[in-house]
Amino acid sequence: MDSRIRGNDDHEYENLPRMGITSLELLQGMRNRAELMAVQKSLTLRPIPSKAPRRNRSAA
Repeated sequence: MDSRIRGNDDHEYENLPRMGITSLELLQGMRNRAELMAVQKSLTLRPIPSKAPRRNRSAA
């Protein structure tokens, strides 16, 4: 029974490298998007000088 479970695990792990490439690319894309969102958030959270017109915030 143990060998059967290990065999199934090995079979699942064999498929991981194939899926890993696409999931890695997805994760990198998500991370890049998350970083962009974080930058946008930090930009919007920063105190805006009174000189800057308000529409600049929505444009970004």
